[in-house]
Amino acid sequence: MDQPVLLTVLDGKSKAGPATAIDSSGRGMRISLDRAIPSGAAVKLETEDSIVLGEVCYSVPGPSGFIIGIEVDQVLNGLRELNRIHARLLGGTWKPSALQPVGSVEDQHQARSGDQDRHLRDTQSVAF
Repeated sequence: MDQPVLLTVLDGKSKAGPATAIDSSGRGMRISLDRAIPSGAAVKLETEDSIVLGEVCYSVPGPSGFIIGIEVDQVLNGLRELNRIHARLLGGTWKPSALQPVGSVEDQHQARSGDQDRHLRDTQSVAF
């Protein structure tokens, strides 16, 4: 497999960093990383076309750092197609990692309302 991925430990403290997906099966994945990750840690792996959520099962020394075993919990595939549809409907590109919460609950409601109005306007003018 040897596919580059962006790995984030979902502990609220770690930053995303590069890793390499070595192989995968239906419910598991092995990655190569420059550091160990504790067993039980929740992780997110991003590729160009998917997001994988899982839990670290093991972390052992490997030839160039550590081999991390991940039990896969959720997979979102087809992000290229989702991005294409988003660009067609709303213009621009969508990047899941770039989503940031908007301040207060009132701000979030106003932002969603504005997005919905804009989406309805744009949807009416887009031909499928």
